[in-house]
Amino acid sequence: KLLGVVVIGLALVACAPQFTLEDLEDQAMLSGDWSQVEQRERLMRRKAMRDSEDNLVCPDDLIAVCENRIGASRCSCVDRNVLQGIYANF
Repeated sequence: KLLGVVVIGLALVACAPQFTLEDLEDQAMLSGDWSQVEQRERLMRRKAMRDSEDNLVCPDDLIAVCENRIGASRCSCVDRNVLQGIYANF
């Protein structure tokens, strides 16, 4: 019985409407709390970076690092200082 309630609860949460960025901005204008807008923008930037691995453009303080695995390549932006520290040990 408890499992059924949990499953139904998860289904309701999964079906909850997702607000558009414009909706979040409208709410932020009224409330003054921009944290949800900033979080959505961060998620959008991460997704854009993942989707454009071949054309990955990182901010000035970061550098693109790609790893190739069987059948897949994944790139991400990494702090330059961290990367220099790793290669300095070789």
